[in-house]
Amino acid sequence: AAAAAAEVVATNERLEAADKVVRRLRADAEELTQQVALARQQTELIREAEEAATARASALEGAAAAAAEVVATNERLEAADKVVRRLRADAEELTQQVALARQQTELIREAEEAATARASALEGAAAAAAE
Repeated sequence: AAAAAAEVVATNERLEAADKVVRRLRADAEELTQQVALARQQTELIREAEEAATARASALEGAAAAAAEVVATNERLEAADKVVRRLRADAEELTQQVALARQQTELIREAEEAATARASALEGAAAAAAE
């Protein structure tokens, strides 16, 4: 009977030890399940952050392309403005040349009138001298 009692005690001790191992394994499994759930949440957050970063990068690329187009347009506008300023300067110069040509034309007309009057006076004087 003592041997059977000792056997029962030993069996109970082994069962308690096995129960402790099972409880510890269950606790470890629960902890691992929680860690897996947390890892899945973190993976989802990382995926969402990657999508947001990709969208931001795409938007920035679009903005950079638009900015480059604005710069190119501004450069073309500056070039066109230089051409317009040069054309205006040329037009002003031509206007001054036309005004000078008109003055010269007026002086030539006045000189022709004076020469015609002198020629007429000389013809009159020559006719009078011939008489």
